[in-house]
Amino acid sequence: MKQMQVDRFEEGFAVLIDEEEQIHNVPKDFFGFVLHAGDILMVETEGGKPVSARFLEKETEESKARAAELMRKLRRRP
Repeated sequence: MKQMQVDRFEEGFAVLIDEEEQIHNVPKDFFGFVLHAGDILMVETEGGKPVSARFLEKETEESKARAAELMRKLRRRP
């Protein structure tokens, strides 16, 4: 199992980035839930292909909070 983040969507695919910064293109209809850019998922793979995915709410909220704080700091810089 690998933790991955939804980077963006392209032509019916969710573009996921794992912890090693590897890119994975997964059909959006693979997921049984709505995805948003920035969402963190736990993805199980077999033979390099995803077989299951679970949304990680706590990790997603923490990641988005870190990004928002960074943006606030950047906006305050002269």
